[in-house]
Amino acid sequence: MAERTFSMTRAHKNHLDGLETKSAKIRFLNELGCPRADIARHLGIVYQHVKNVLDGSSKGGKSKTPLRIIITD
Repeated sequence: MAERTFSMTRAHKNHLDGLETKSAKIRFLNELGCPRADIARHLGIVYQHVKNVLDGSSKGGKSKTPLRIIITD
């Protein structure tokens, strides 16, 4: 399987690390333009959880392949 990457600044990474809930992290990564499937992989949750948060519903689960985030300055 090919590795997927998503670049963000160090400030964005620090902000992401400071968020306490998965829902907040989902919303933040979405605002940065990260695809929903990649958000799910990075946070270790199922795509449906991401979709529900962004569409205003609830329910979730667990995903498999993590997303490697590259920090840029």
